Amino acid sequence: EARLYGELEIPPLQDGLADVRARLTRSTAWKAVAGTRIVGAVYLEVTGDGSTAEVNRLMVAPDWQGRGIGRRLLRVAEETAPATVTTYTLFTGAWSERNLRLYARAGYREQRREWQTPAVEIVHLAKRRRRR
Repeated sequence: EARLYGELEIPPLQDGLADVRARLTRSTAWKAVAGTRIVGAVYLEVTGDGSTAEVNRLMVAPDWQGRGIGRRLLRVAEETAPATVTTYTLFTGAWSERNLRLYARAGYREQRREWQTPAVEIVHLAKRRRRR
């Protein structure tokens, strides 16, 4: 993502160890592993009254992209969310076409856009949870 935007000031690249630890205390995290290497990860944080879950930091190693890892991580995060969750939210960069396609195929719809930095526009997406 940083290469795509030519911008190092995007939030995932600014997270320090304390930020990661704090996120882990308020979120559930999953990882995809190949051998001993983590090749993908995602966080899910339930917010407010418990009806909304934020999908955060969904990432797949560049050399492992295009193999369905991101789709599977997203599905696991959604399916294991508490029963109280009725809406999922997430955001990605406006130029991140692969991400936007993944999220659209998973049922996410654009809610709004905002500029994060002068070079990075963020797209906020949401979807309603389908009950089985």
